[in-house]
Amino acid sequence: MKLKFSTHQVFLGAGGVALLVAALAWFIAAPNKDLPGTSVKNRSGAPPLLLPPSGRPTPKTSPDKPAIIDPLLAGIYADDLAAIKARFLSKVYADDYGLYLRAFAARLAKEDPERGLTWLLSLESTSELQAAVSAFAAKLQNGSPGKLEWALQQSMSPSLYQAFVSGAASAMVADLDHAMMFIKKASRSETECDWLARSLMMTLSQDRSSEGCLKLMTLADAFPGAVPSEQHGAALYYLWTADPAKALTIMDNKSDFGDKPGVFASFTELYAREDLEAASSWVNMLPDGIARDHAVSSIAKAVSHASPLNGLRWAISVRDSDLRPQVMNNLVDLSAYHDPPATRRIIEQAGFSAQETAKWMDKVNLQEARLR
Repeated sequence: MKLKFSTHQVFLGAGGVALLVAALAWFIAAPNKDLPGTSVKNRSGAPPLLLPPSGRPTPKTSPDKPAIIDPLLAGIYADDLAAIKARFLSKVYADDYGLYLRAFAARLAKEDPERGLTWLLSLESTSELQAAVSAFAAKLQNGSPGKLEWALQQSMSPSLYQAFVSGAASAMVADLDHAMMFIKKASRSETECDWLARSLMMTLSQDRSSEGCLKLMTLADAFPGAVPSEQHGAALYYLWTADPAKALTIMDNKSDFGDKPGVFASFTELYAREDLEAASSWVNMLPDGIARDHAVSSIAKAVSHASPLNGLRWAISVRDSDLRPQVMNNLVDLSAYHDPPATRRIIEQAGFSAQETAKWMDKVNLQEARLR
């Protein structure tokens, strides 16, 4: 049996030495094996793992890198975390650093949580490490949830602590009540609580089933500062497409959505994309109030694509004095660009105060001057 080495396969430094020593030890321990890649058993007594053909990182064309990374990092270095750390610090993995680190973090959570977390926390705090800690926490929750309490007591930077809690909570999302209780218990401030709850929102927003939408809306009720109106409105819309009766019941019971009338704006925007005529009719039946005003704002924008004048007519029906200028600002310009005289007539007939009327007329005149 011949051993072949080339310059691109030999790594200098602690990581390279460890690789060479480990490879030689393996050949000595298993003289009857002809090729690397056969199954070997590490000294910790873990199940056999495939020894990688070399210490080089998996080519970028690999269809399933994590599946190859897993034995690469856990096989020949099963009991030598220092050697693995040297490889990470030497930037051997280049652009795939984060991918390798997440895969290895998940492996550590499964095989040796306490030693693994200590090892992760010894690395430089980067965005890649935050993602790895999050992956570690998710795997820990799925495999050894009893270790979560211990892990939360370890000394972590705020960013790593939040990554850990987010990862664990996201892994609990099937039991939303449990996940929310975990976040409330782990949070050290109201702001952090909302930030961590947002990680649940990001997970739930990918589920457009009735159950997923209801969970996201439940999360929005429990953490009002964590779920933006856009996501809340989208959940309401996708619930409506799956279970109209349930969605309408929710809308009837919470017609103003408390301090989140923007929920109606987001819902209406999605509804208008699907069926503008039906969405317009629905908005017309809403009772006056801030929620209706936000819904009208979405209809005005949607209608303006086909008819800027009709979009403006919708916009002037917004009653809220703070919201109306926001809705009308661009629509006045757009309408005046297409038909300045008709735009003036709409504004004159809107019943605005003299001051507000003059403001919009100035915009029409300015737009008209640009067209000359």
